[in-house]
Amino acid sequence: MSGLRAPWLGSWKAPWELGRGRRWGDSSWALATLSQAWLLGGREGRWPQATWKVGKNRGPWVEALTGTWTPRPDPAWVALLRHGSAAIPAERRGKREDELRAWCWQALLEGDGTPWMSLGAVLLDRPTRERWVAVLGAVEEDGALRLPPFLEALVPAFLQRLPPGWWETLLGSLDAEGRLLPQGAPPVELPWSELLALGPAAFESLVLPELPSAFEMLPGTRWVHPLPGQGFVLAPSLRAWARGFGACPTALRELLPAALALGDPPTSPLAEILAGTLSERTMLPEAWTEAVQSDLA
Repeated sequence: MSGLRAPWLGSWKAPWELGRGRRWGDSSWALATLSQAWLLGGREGRWPQATWKVGKNRGPWVEALTGTWTPRPDPAWVALLRHGSAAIPAERRGKREDELRAWCWQALLEGDGTPWMSLGAVLLDRPTRERWVAVLGAVEEDGALRLPPFLEALVPAFLQRLPPGWWETLLGSLDAEGRLLPQGAPPVELPWSELLALGPAAFESLVLPELPSAFEMLPGTRWVHPLPGQGFVLAPSLRAWARGFGACPTALRELLPAALALGDPPTSPLAEILAGTLSERTMLPEAWTEAVQSDLA
């Protein structure tokens, strides 16, 4: 995994803190730490031997990598994440541990972190996971974004590979609101009067479905990256001067509509079905009516 860059590897500073968890033994810190180990090789069954440190709301980060990988994670490390102390047997079940978490820990001890990666979508709501993209996201040398599985669905696959350097900027060069921070001097060769006349909206979305006329001279250059069949992405360094958004919750939420599978609350008619309060006015797809009414009877 040489070449992987991330805020938790010290490549840049995360724009905001993890915001969840307070100590080792907390599920949120365990999830964040396991996500980092997953991206460093755990997903391939190669668990890194490393030293992790933590700091209040910042959460865990990698202090040092030994360069050694094992098919199963170190039990002492698992015990630290599970119980808050490496001295407690890793196999021991926690006092308030439910069956689901107990199963996830057992799988991890056997070298399988997949259950924990799935559990992330249950432990965290969508707004929290959207904030964690900039905190846990990592970038390969070729510019590809790498995320733990419970965050991957928040960034469409067509957007996960951008020119080298772009994702680093989208993840790290943000203010507290998620707007890109300009670096250096604005590029003088660009037609700024025409570009700024488009208004902020043209620079806030991560993906433009169509290219405005002011950008027509830019495709094929370092300022515009086409996404075949999806639209265009403007270079973060360009968008920063118009204070566009990076990989923040506001921008990520625009990419994908609300969905129950992403952790959003159910809407009608599903909300009524789940509450068992189906009324005659509730509009159901024709094929659903008989089965739903039978289940609720």
